[in-house]
Amino acid sequence: MFKTECPRIRRLAIISTVGAITAIGTGSAIATTVYEGSNKAYTPTINGSYAQACDGESDGRSVYANYTRNDNVNRRVEVFTGNGHCQNSDTSEANPVYRVMACENVSALPDPCSQWQYRVQ
Repeated sequence: MFKTECPRIRRLAIISTVGAITAIGTGSAIATTVYEGSNKAYTPTINGSYAQACDGESDGRSVYANYTRNDNVNRRVEVFTGNGHCQNSDTSEANPVYRVMACENVSALPDPCSQWQYRVQ
């Protein structure tokens, strides 16, 4: 910080610094992520332009993300290629994703899924 004799300027400088730190701190909240085991589904952009499913387990099962855009149509993007791989949905900034759910595709239904996670808008 800097020295100043004027308490009002000092107070404004402190408020500005705290505001900048707060803004930087909220920068990490630009993704909405939800897990089912080590598998995840998320919207990695602040505008929710696409959803992504990622397989985080070496179990031979595919993983998918259920997601809903603002038009209220439920969609699905699936990863078939195994552990460590991700698959993106189509992209649309005009019709953003507002919720995601991670699921694992198993031979017997129902598939284990996370709860819906809603993107902060």
